[in-house]
Amino acid sequence: MMTGYEELMGMEHRVSRRRAHMPPKVRAAQFSPFAALTGYDRCIEETQRLTDARPVLCEDAAAEIDRMLGMMMEGEFEGEKLRIDYFVPDKTKAGGSFGFFTGTLRVIDAYSGQLVFHGGKRINISDLLSITIA
Repeated sequence: MMTGYEELMGMEHRVSRRRAHMPPKVRAAQFSPFAALTGYDRCIEETQRLTDARPVLCEDAAAEIDRMLGMMMEGEFEGEKLRIDYFVPDKTKAGGSFGFFTGTLRVIDAYSGQLVFHGGKRINISDLLSITIA
């Protein structure tokens, strides 16, 4: 008595006369992995990504930023490199990260509420944490 695959081992491979032989690459595609939930891995990664909370400036820090902005509007730091520490809001979830930039101020755009630096960098005034001379 034969068990399992023993009876199949001696059989000859059947070749169809009606259908052409399927290439191995095409046959393998039938058994490729299937992702039932596309984008699920990216969603999990995004959920795990941490962000920092937007800091609330104390009165002294806010007053210092206002003083520095006033001096910048009067042109006192024209041509000088400034270091700007600022908050970068996250585009997809609550919170954000902290950034800094060192550059020369071109103009304060009061209409859009941004500092515009040579080279095109723009920083929102509402996101400022500190301004120092570099």
